[in-house]
Amino acid sequence: MIILLLTTHVLPHTQRNLELASQQSGVPINLSWEPFLLNPRMEPEGEDLKEHLTNKYGAAAVRNFDSQSSPMVRAGQAVGINFKMDRNIYPTVQAHSVIEYVKEELGDVTKSNQIMEELYKRYFEQGQNINSVPVLQDVCRQFGITDQEKVQQVAEDSSRHEKVFAKDRKAKNQMNIHGVPFYIIEQHDGSTPVGFSGAQPPDFIAEYLQEAAGN
Repeated sequence: MIILLLTTHVLPHTQRNLELASQQSGVPINLSWEPFLLNPRMEPEGEDLKEHLTNKYGAAAVRNFDSQSSPMVRAGQAVGINFKMDRNIYPTVQAHSVIEYVKEELGDVTKSNQIMEELYKRYFEQGQNINSVPVLQDVCRQFGITDQEKVQQVAEDSSRHEKVFAKDRKAKNQMNIHGVPFYIIEQHDGSTPVGFSGAQPPDFIAEYLQEAAGN
């Protein structure tokens, strides 16, 4: 079973809930991440996250953003994640270019998932710029991709960026996806895949997994 989880800054507790759903349902999953860009034209240095959200949604919407009682903070704590709230938000096209390279050209979906999870940790918990070449090089090296010049080339290659932008456009236009996380679950009988959005709890996802597996 393949789950395509469209993402840019999908919160890491979303993946934890997916893993818990797999355990609860007894249905194994093969996870693949697809590009979905929330801020594709943002400047490389990024923007202060709280200021960005305030400008986008208004002050009222982020009044309790960094409070220990906020839904995001509580959701993270429930699965052992402590969010760094005073961080920047960054564009992610270079990060996605590297993930696509590992997944498609190196043919290693498992390693691309490991890299993605480490990027999440570095961004959400440490506030690192996961779109920067040094961070991408360091993460790739951690998982055995030691050709640093190649990682830089892949990250900065404009033709690769265009492929990421094309996947992003396809998700938004052809598949009519407007936000992340968005799950696409293949069916065991080859019928139309199931798609749903939102940071759903494990029980909710487990039901979809069981149905897709024919259980």
